[in-house]
Amino acid sequence: MWFVDVERGGRMERVVVRGERSDTPLVFPLEHEMLFQRLLDEHGIPVPHVHGWCDEPRAYAMAAVPGTPNFDGTPADQRATIVDEYVQTMARMHGLPIDKFVDAGVIRGSSPADAAHVGIRRFEHVYRSTKVRPDPLMEFVLGWLRRHPLPVSNREAPIVWDSGQFHHQDGHFVSMIDVDTRSPR
Repeated sequence: MWFVDVERGGRMERVVVRGERSDTPLVFPLEHEMLFQRLLDEHGIPVPHVHGWCDEPRAYAMAAVPGTPNFDGTPADQRATIVDEYVQTMARMHGLPIDKFVDAGVIRGSSPADAAHVGIRRFEHVYRSTKVRPDPLMEFVLGWLRRHPLPVSNREAPIVWDSGQFHHQDGHFVSMIDVDTRSPR
């Protein structure tokens, strides 16, 4: 990521440019992350506004959001409020109709019952294709997930794969950040 100050309309604006990772393959393509984030924004979910895509280097630009991603120095009562507001935002997101996400090409399962498995299948594929040594904990977790599958559901909803990342400021939730790797479930 790069943080850039851009003059726009006679004023300075902070922009975040998110590029491809160089340390590990992404579970979902970067374009997919940008598309999902743009759709969430269009539905009123607080995420950084997407400004656009860059082909070289492969990246997209988004608005920087105020606040902080950690709870250092945040009193317990404010933490409770912030987390509650975040969870309410997640519930609103899960209640969105999936039509526009599907029409835009957001990755989903082959059926509503399969939707819960899309992310873990993609994650396991990346893990196995880059694995260079034994990893007993990861093998245990993947095996446990196969032995204890999520309950079958006929309801699909937009979900954030890499959840729990957000900014807060002045005792309140501000915005979800890093909404990568998701699919309707």
